[in-house]
Amino acid sequence: MKAFGSIHLGVVATIAGFMLMVFELAAARILAPTIGSSTYVWTSVIGVIIMALSAGYWAGGRIADKRNRLGDVALLFFGLGVAIATTTWLYPGLLGAIATWTTDVRFNAVIASLILFAPASFLLGAVSPYLAKLNVRSLASSGRAVANLGALNSLGGIAGTFLTGFVLFGVMGVQALMISLALGAVVTGWWIGEVNKRIKMVFVSVVVALSLLSAAPQAVMAIDTASAHYTIETTTVGGNQVRLLATGPGGKQSGVFVDDPSELLFWYTKEMAKLVGRQPSPTRIAVLGGGAYTLPMALAKQYPQATIDVVEIDPELVAIAKAHFGYITPPNVTEIAMDARVFVNQAARQYDVVLVDVFGDDSIPESLFTAEYGRAIKAMVAPGGIVVLNAIAGNGGACGELFNAVMRPYADNFAQGYYTMQLPGSRRSNIIAVFGESPVVPLYYSRLGVINSRVYTDDFHPIAPLQFACKNH
Repeated sequence: MKAFGSIHLGVVATIAGFMLMVFELAAARILAPTIGSSTYVWTSVIGVIIMALSAGYWAGGRIADKRNRLGDVALLFFGLGVAIATTTWLYPGLLGAIATWTTDVRFNAVIASLILFAPASFLLGAVSPYLAKLNVRSLASSGRAVANLGALNSLGGIAGTFLTGFVLFGVMGVQALMISLALGAVVTGWWIGEVNKRIKMVFVSVVVALSLLSAAPQAVMAIDTASAHYTIETTTVGGNQVRLLATGPGGKQSGVFVDDPSELLFWYTKEMAKLVGRQPSPTRIAVLGGGAYTLPMALAKQYPQATIDVVEIDPELVAIAKAHFGYITPPNVTEIAMDARVFVNQAARQYDVVLVDVFGDDSIPESLFTAEYGRAIKAMVAPGGIVVLNAIAGNGGACGELFNAVMRPYADNFAQGYYTMQLPGSRRSNIIAVFGESPVVPLYYSRLGVINSRVYTDDFHPIAPLQFACKNH
């Protein structure tokens, strides 16, 4: 114990806090492609991890009272390495199976979190009380001894949060990040010491073996950025080879024909482009939501005289679109890295056409359902201009309620609205709507009637349950 004093214990506490927050952020990214990235998924991940931490605190404190051995902390870190490596090895196959059990994302997210994230969180929880027990030298200084470790643990967590969110997700994939965590836990355990060398080697061998298995190439390309987790898949649709981009299990957000990236692939992009084409010579166009930049590139070619601002929250998506989807920045396109709602609030110019295609997986952000948003987007539309919206909703039940909720901010601020559904007879479908003073639309568009649904505000907008109900019932 003399060779491993309070400073060393503080370092271990800092490392534990750092690992916990990196692990928690990575956990949500792991679930995104197959379970989703909604509020329900984040709630499940955070709830399960806190529950497992609590159990770890309880168990760690009681074991420390009975044993009080530094070697036990080393074993906890070795076990943590095995738990994280096992999670990394299991999740690619396991999550696909869990996603098919039910359509309830809440159930799937909780079960997946319990299996994948609870073991490592339990071990991390057990570390803190063990360190506190080792650090207490007398009753007179016990409060300070425990508080110091708690503060260092929190500082480590802060560092892990900012480093992961601002840096690590931008330079490595979530799988590589998890493997790094597992190896880091093993190194920490080795450094702490007081464990038989043979036992150390067994743990190291298991972690390395699982890490190598986890690093096997996957059939679908995955790319992590600071803002999102993307999957890119090349497949055949209708005899044509296509490349698809997704941010979750709800559907493909964008895609191109491999042989001709300039041709629009999806129904909704074709429909939005068609509506733009029916307006008289637009000179300023705003596209909210970049995707793979297929629509901006098509519009730039169709309207070379127009200036086109593309607003996309993830600045890395431009490089992804260029590398995998044939995007080349046209001379009349400006790419703006900003949240769509923030851009709408701060818009310094008006536009003849505003195209709203903002999705997180298959859900529209809640900030685009509010009365304040409706007034802000009205202000950025030039006289005689139009807003075109891509949404997913329906005509009846929960999907009908969602339809009214997503249309309400526009209907309250524009004189006329029209819409069409990709699948008119289905419960849930892509919907294209257009709003303006007098928008020119094809004959198959329906006139939007009076909407008397609830008005949501920036202060209160419980849209997540509504989008969940539409998707699952």
